[in-house]
Amino acid sequence: MGAWGVTPLENDAALDVIYLWEEWAEKLGLSPESTVDRFIKHWGDALEYGDSVTNMEVIALTTLLSDRSLTIPQSLRTAAIDATNRELQLEALELWENPEERRRALLSTLELLGGTERAPKKRWSFFDPALSFRNTADATRSLNRLSLRRERAPSSVVLGESYLPPFLKLLSRLVNYRVWEKDSHIWEQARRERLMMIAWFVAEHLRMNPDERENLIARCAQWPAA
Repeated sequence: MGAWGVTPLENDAALDVIYLWEEWAEKLGLSPESTVDRFIKHWGDALEYGDSVTNMEVIALTTLLSDRSLTIPQSLRTAAIDATNRELQLEALELWENPEERRRALLSTLELLGGTERAPKKRWSFFDPALSFRNTADATRSLNRLSLRRERAPSSVVLGESYLPPFLKLLSRLVNYRVWEKDSHIWEQARRERLMMIAWFVAEHLRMNPDERENLIARCAQWPAA
């Protein structure tokens, strides 16, 4: 992780916060309130669901404010309590060389913030350039609409890739990679075996039982007749 200490200001993320505070509050002369607002805009949606780096930055900022006897806005305090609880989860603690020391430091921070240890709030909506959909419900609706669009298109109309989300465009190109120009028999065989490998990947990640996995792979092996 690059982290070198368990307390809020002893890690690389905290050093970034200190550097930005000096740049914005001291060199640019922004007020503490404006500087905090700039941090919040800098974090964006990650403030609500938090990756580990953002969690540590949020915790570091509240510690920095406290150490300088500056007011911690309630919105930031709440975000820091949520971030601390995310870092208290076992999978986050296990990333540290001494998880128990890290846990004690986080609990101390939580106490100073006036928070209590609790399970992190489940995030239902996300926004990030790496994501095509806001949540799984949106993904379900959108993908079902894609299927209907293909079903309702006249047989004379060839639907290109432009209407597909980026990942599906990429997947489509991977499935056809280096076989577009091949003999039709080679192209079909390549399509079958690549669909079979995708089926295996999906089955493994969904933890399908052996029969379910074999049936899914068998259907791919029968393409385009399946």
